Amino acid sequence: MSLYPYKVFQCIVEQGSFASAAQALGVTPSSVSHTISKLEEELGFPLFVRSRGKSALTESGKILLPSILNYINTESKLEQACADINGLERGSVSIGAFNSVTMSWLPSIIKLYKQAYPNIEIHIKQAGYSAILDDVNNGLLDIGFVTKDTAPKRDMIPLCRDPLLCITPKNYFPKNKTYVTRDEIRDMPIALQGGGSEADTIAFLKEINVAVMPNIQISDDSSLVSIVESGISMAIMPMLLFRQKPDNVNLYPIDPPAYRTIGLITIQKQFISPATQKMKDMILSFIKENGIMNL
Repeated sequence: MSLYPYKVFQCIVEQGSFASAAQALGVTPSSVSHTISKLEEELGFPLFVRSRGKSALTESGKILLPSILNYINTESKLEQACADINGLERGSVSIGAFNSVTMSWLPSIIKLYKQAYPNIEIHIKQAGYSAILDDVNNGLLDIGFVTKDTAPKRDMIPLCRDPLLCITPKNYFPKNKTYVTRDEIRDMPIALQGGGSEADTIAFLKEINVAVMPNIQISDDSSLVSIVESGISMAIMPMLLFRQKPDNVNLYPIDPPAYRTIGLITIQKQFISPATQKMKDMILSFIKENGIMNL
């Protein structure tokens, strides 16, 4: 059984349309359409509903999705294992990461990985916590960065505790000048991160009984900082986002401290390829060697 039609199927699911999948695969849209039509004919039922340039899975397609992804992962793992036996480093690994990890950690990790394994393809998807969790669970990603509040029931390797900070306008000064208390936060208007990266902030605010302003939810981190700068609201954001202290707002630690726990999850163990295992090992080594692990 050829693996290619199933990889085309996977690409359409990831890209959202036949045209986008064709561009990603470097083939024509008609070639993608022909491949899927032939696969649907062999299976005996349609896999996609096509409308207005977008493609959605049929109910049959949704049912078949996990099995197809498992099949692809199993075959890919076999190919990579054979390559390893022959002394070759081939294959691919797909990583899901949220904004702060993408900015702060991934450039160094990817550089080290490519130096060690130059022939392994790396695919990166930047998304919110929940989207990364879903894609790893569904086999669309091999490995992903999430937080403990996002994946409480998932096997997760804890990497570090990232302090949450209170972001305020420049003209705001807490009573104690060097940190903000939880009592002070209760009296603040708080704007929320969006885009699926707000779980830790919401958990903290619920813990201290603060109502979030539902009309201010900003998916872009720099835009949220601009909202705070304007004086409209404050924000609770993780320290990892601020590699350099911004000039336009104040950053205050919270007392008592609040954290998000960043961790790593992988595809199901039986489908972990050699390339994915090498990436997992590289990430853990990077975290330890750079003194990031502070659990």
